Amino acid sequence: MGGIGKTTLATKVYNDGYVKHHFHVCVWVTVSQAYDKRGVLTQILEFFSGQLDLEKVNDSRLRELVHKNLMGKRYLVVIDDIWHIETWDNLKVFFPHDNNGSRILLTSRRLTEDIEQRKSWELCLKVFQGNECPEWSIKPGMQIVENCQGLPLAVVVIAEVLAKETRSKEFWVEIAVKTGLYIVSDQNGCLETLGLSYSHLPLHLRDSFLYLGGFPEDHMFKVRELIWLWVAEGFIQQDGNRSLEDIAEDYMMDLIDRNLVNVADTSEYDGSVKACKVIDLIRELCLRKAKEEGFILITESLMKVGIKVTEMLAIHRTCSFP
Repeated sequence: MGGIGKTTLATKVYNDGYVKHHFHVCVWVTVSQAYDKRGVLTQILEFFSGQLDLEKVNDSRLRELVHKNLMGKRYLVVIDDIWHIETWDNLKVFFPHDNNGSRILLTSRRLTEDIEQRKSWELCLKVFQGNECPEWSIKPGMQIVENCQGLPLAVVVIAEVLAKETRSKEFWVEIAVKTGLYIVSDQNGCLETLGLSYSHLPLHLRDSFLYLGGFPEDHMFKVRELIWLWVAEGFIQQDGNRSLEDIAEDYMMDLIDRNLVNVADTSEYDGSVKACKVIDLIRELCLRKAKEEGFILITESLMKVGIKVTEMLAIHRTCSFP
């Protein structure tokens, strides 16, 4: 976004007396949307004395001169108004890596977005577990990434939805359309997007997931105790001769795999999960869905004057009353 002070801030850093003293060489170049490699190299060389008549020097020689003039020096290079990640990929090879504290400072209105979309697409590719990405997935996949607007939580949760369901073009297009209905950067829109993970959650996991919303914000669950609670509440479905506790542990691992529950602590002995947490947005999703489905009744009471306390009463779908 333009006009938010990126260049102004970079200018203050660049002109700071301590910064000027710390670096042997300080260089400022402007790239802008129409990237001109030769123009950038020329701007850099203009900061060094003795470089005359650069118009007659070919591009290869310009690259050599830039590298030679910066080699061995602790330099600060500010590259202002860079627009595309490809531009940076092209420029970074010109700067020597001497491990002497040199720094390159970029300002950009789009670079962060490009980087986030690249990382987001890499996360989506994990759906295929190292296998080649099918051609049919690229267009809807990139649309999903764009709709997630670089929000890592939305990307990883939606990626797990894609991984758990049938991998078909029709399903990916459906998810692309649904994620496009919401503005992810808005909290309500983000919750709607994350809600897609609940819509595709197997029925046997839903009660166990909604139950987590009844605990306080930032609560750390001891996995063993949570499993006992799930069993006591009747959420765990019998499966052959396996114990309910073992089945409940599978439920927990499935929720972790779907990025709906985060691992908070593991055993040093065998690496098993000892404790877990639910981040704020996922807890909000729990509460919203629990209220919509009548799973949790939220009441408010006053313990002290002016202090509102929220109490929750879990009324499960499996409960029966005389």
